[in-house]
Amino acid sequence: MRVLENKALGEDLFLLRLDGESTVVPGQFFMLRPNDRSRLLGRPLSVFSAIDGLSFLIKAVGEGTEGFRRLRPGDSIDVEGPYGNGFPPLEAPTLFIGGGTGIAPSFHLLESDAKKHLRVAIGLRAPNPALEALYAPYGDRVRFYIGDDIFRDLTVGDETIYTCGPAGMMQRAVEEAKGDVYVSLESRMGCGFGACLACTCKVKEHRERVCVEGPVFEGRSVCWK
Repeated sequence: MRVLENKALGEDLFLLRLDGESTVVPGQFFMLRPNDRSRLLGRPLSVFSAIDGLSFLIKAVGEGTEGFRRLRPGDSIDVEGPYGNGFPPLEAPTLFIGGGTGIAPSFHLLESDAKKHLRVAIGLRAPNPALEALYAPYGDRVRFYIGDDIFRDLTVGDETIYTCGPAGMMQRAVEEAKGDVYVSLESRMGCGFGACLACTCKVKEHRERVCVEGPVFEGRSVCWK
């Protein structure tokens, strides 16, 4: 695929938009790697938006993600996927609780939520006007919580919970949930399709592959320790 846009959002975040199209369920992911093969292993990234190409929300934290940040419009990049299982269809009132780049599926879910079942709670350590502007079209269905504990001010009701982000935040979301709860686990991966067994996690006393059986799991089935 070719890069259409690489937009800086501040706080080392950027939005990489590619020219590809795909039927992808919110919560599924693609494996991205530089086209020059300077990195043998791809980076698993959930889709942020599937309108006008495929967009990925990325935080520069090392040489691999810095390589993505250096891409410019017209550059090519290897993209494989979509892989994994995404979130269930939105059929009832649902709250998405997200933090870090784990917020990516929330935007993709909002795009597909014609019946407006979803509200979104995003935890940020500091205000990010550029990121908030992306969500502005969805109005009061999205709220940003600034600080190190999103649950200090967030009220969890009886709705279904979807969550993705830091492990501690997801575990707390599972504890607070009064009904169904689904978590999207983040993990280092080698292949993305289950062959390398590099991304297994413990679910109901046995191990499952995050890239195949996940990344979305029923939250109470995950063994957090």
